[in-house]
Amino acid sequence: MRSRFLVIALVLIVAAAIGWWWKSARVGADVAAPSIAPMSTSNTPESPRLDAFNPPEAPVVETRTEAAPQIATTPTVATPSTLGPKEAWIEVEVVAKEDGHALPRVRIYAEPIHRAQLTQKPVDASEGSEKEAPRTGDDGRARLRVRSGIDFDIAATWEQPPMGYGTGFVAALEPGATHSLRIEIPTLPDLPFFGRVVSRADGSPIAGATIAREERWVSYDSTDDAVVVAPLEFSAGVRSASDGSFRLDGDTWRESALRIDAQGFGREIEPLGPGHETADRAQVIELAPAGVLRIVVLGELPASNESLRVEVTNRDRVVLALGNGAFSSGELRWSAEVGADRAATLADLPSHKDLRIVLVSDGHVLLRHADAVRLEPGEVRNLELELGVGAVIAGSLRDEKRAPVADAWIWLVSFEYAERAFGSWDEPVQRTQTNAAGRFELAEVRVGDWLVGAAPAGERSESDSNAGFASLARKVEIDARDRRVEVDLEVTRSLSIAGRVVDARGRGIAGRMVTAEGAGGHESRVSRGDDGAFEFAPVAPGKWQLRCSGGKGWADTEWIDVEAGTRDVVITLERGGSLRVTTLDEAGDPVRDGALETWQPREDSEVSTATRWSLDGTERTWTNLRAGIWDVIATTPDGRIGAERVNVVAGDQATTLVLRVRPGGTLLIRARTSKYPIPFVVEAAGVRIARSWFRLGDAEPLVVPAGALRVSWRSPKTNELESREVHLDVGQRLELDLEDG
Repeated sequence: MRSRFLVIALVLIVAAAIGWWWKSARVGADVAAPSIAPMSTSNTPESPRLDAFNPPEAPVVETRTEAAPQIATTPTVATPSTLGPKEAWIEVEVVAKEDGHALPRVRIYAEPIHRAQLTQKPVDASEGSEKEAPRTGDDGRARLRVRSGIDFDIAATWEQPPMGYGTGFVAALEPGATHSLRIEIPTLPDLPFFGRVVSRADGSPIAGATIAREERWVSYDSTDDAVVVAPLEFSAGVRSASDGSFRLDGDTWRESALRIDAQGFGREIEPLGPGHETADRAQVIELAPAGVLRIVVLGELPASNESLRVEVTNRDRVVLALGNGAFSSGELRWSAEVGADRAATLADLPSHKDLRIVLVSDGHVLLRHADAVRLEPGEVRNLELELGVGAVIAGSLRDEKRAPVADAWIWLVSFEYAERAFGSWDEPVQRTQTNAAGRFELAEVRVGDWLVGAAPAGERSESDSNAGFASLARKVEIDARDRRVEVDLEVTRSLSIAGRVVDARGRGIAGRMVTAEGAGGHESRVSRGDDGAFEFAPVAPGKWQLRCSGGKGWADTEWIDVEAGTRDVVITLERGGSLRVTTLDEAGDPVRDGALETWQPREDSEVSTATRWSLDGTERTWTNLRAGIWDVIATTPDGRIGAERVNVVAGDQATTLVLRVRPGGTLLIRARTSKYPIPFVVEAAGVRIARSWFRLGDAEPLVVPAGALRVSWRSPKTNELESREVHLDVGQRLELDLEDG
């Protein structure tokens, strides 16, 4: 017993001694080394210098003679000013591309390459991390604390127009290292654009035409995968000279388009893009004589019709100048008051465009003409709109458990081509809310085909407690004998599509954009985490198509078909290849005007489109293409064309091609019997030289090679692939009328 007591006592004495020694060491340390402030200038290894962007031990991008300025921060720093054992600093300086002056309030994002991407939340500070996106201070500087051993893409984005954006790359850093990066951002228009406005009928110049630049700003919010598009506006613009010429500068870094107006001619929208930087390479813009609509309103007018107006809109998609193949939906609008004679006249309307007509009173749509109107150049057309004729559409809205959905907005939209989910771009003729039992009624619905369904998520009211559902609108047909039609609508709350983005070895890939398209809409998500997971929820029932965008050496995938409710989708990315093309004329000189594009043919005669370039005499390169056969086509405004088929190989070694253009012919294709868009392709010697869509009455001219051609299209009636063989000589113009089965 005595020996056991001695052992216990010895242990207690040793423990007390260790505790006294540890406490003394801590007190001494606190006296010898006070706590470091967030912006300390200490250069010890444990606390690297944080206030200078050019520390002696780190490589720098630019040598500055003045002392390195302090980082401008708010009083509360969002992230700790010390590094972890496996972290490093990236210090970013953002300047104007034109003169190098510092740019404050620029948001900085860091994206790890081939690693799990962390969601970056914007912070009001110039110090951030992979989780917090800082903003440059008054000196144009910011820094990020990142993981060591990982390559990073750095993006500098101005939060408000009219400035551009810039990017940089930082190779994997050692723990504790600091890397300085300088990023230049354009702040002024940097794309000279020359054009000439002429008459489509005889090519004569149009003087005094007004050319306005589209002002649209598109940004991507990584916090919720949202694409934000600013409202469409037009600048004051310029006027064309006596020879029809004009100059209006644009931006290479922002989506842009032109709106052209001239007295007696229909308004047009044209893309503003590269390839027309000098007067001798001016873009020729053809205007056709304006059409006129004379509209008479029949039936019972509203009690107060002082504000009764007819509005006409045209939504033609304008291909933008950016190399990512993005689109902008430019909307043109005309309006005229309905007079005491119940008539309204709208002039200066474009020809061969789909025009939508609505009757509006006090801001409310009374009537929407079911079919689009297409005018010939100079045509004057009379049209009657009749009010007060129609039926009541009544119904209920329930979820998949047959529970009623209350307080949900129901829209009535003109039927066009299929049952589908509504989008924010749809324009409801009527809308109403469901009651507590999920019931609704839409009154005075006129004769025609309609879509009835729940409003899209972005259009639901804040009080709508049922925002978390997906649904498809139903087609409802109203004829002259109908007085009341019942329709049952259903929404889904739990249906989803989920899966992973992986490489050939099954390893997850984060940071890739997955797009889902179907009758239920168009949505995009970013793969996240080490397993490359993505999810779309909730989704409408039915078939969907998924596609993943590549980049950084990965090729875009083909579309794959999945059913709503599938949770084990695996999208495998493959390494892409590069294609380098030089375009020459028959004399061997570079072609300096025209268009160059490539696409990958498929067995069903459709194509997978890649980026379209403008020809400016330089070599053009595509990257991240899928390995395999690609068709390359070059066309010029004077009717020359070149077409070749190449095999693109995956890897770093680019496939090279010298493409020669030669005089060709012109092919005009018309649809005679279908009101729906029909896809078609044109082939010459096995190369698919053109692909597009045509509608009833369309006659878009296509530049094609001389010789034998094959035109293929898919009939909307039979869904069968049909074709026709034709032959063109050099300079020949051939009109081809196609039936749809």
